[in-house]
Amino acid sequence: MDNYTQIRKALQDICRQEGNNYVFTADVQKVEGQMCEVVVGDLVLSEVRLCSVIDGNDNNLVIEPKENSKVLVMDMSGGQMRDLVVIKVSEVESISVNGGKLGGLIKIDELTRKINSLIDTFNNHTHLVNTTGSASKQSGTASATMNKMESLNKSDYEDEKIRH
Repeated sequence: MDNYTQIRKALQDICRQEGNNYVFTADVQKVEGQMCEVVVGDLVLSEVRLCSVIDGNDNNLVIEPKENSKVLVMDMSGGQMRDLVVIKVSEVESISVNGGKLGGLIKIDELTRKINSLIDTFNNHTHLVNTTGSASKQSGTASATMNKMESLNKSDYEDEKIRH
């Protein structure tokens, strides 16, 4: 029996001990794109997918595990150790939805505070007025705007289905 066959057999035995589901725990060694390299005992497994299907389509969810964290790996080839995919992570480095084209999530409380500070400044803004060229010099303050903006409430624009 060659080394690869022995390794496959040993991994199959490990997987069967955990309920015959071909699922096992591994340590993340490195992550590159939608793949990672994991370690099980002394065995290094490369090209473990972070998505069940890698087809060039960015319309997916990629949860990137932190290096040196634990992951749960499923063997979708039924014990042949060909089609490995991460199904759960212990520590998250990043999450990308649909390729991350829209950028990062906002920090809703900080954004609400900053917008409300801007609204407050706008509502209370006045101009100093100096006039010359008349019989007497005049100075004063022009009144604040008559149309006040309302403060924002984060519930007006927060989608609570996705949280971070």
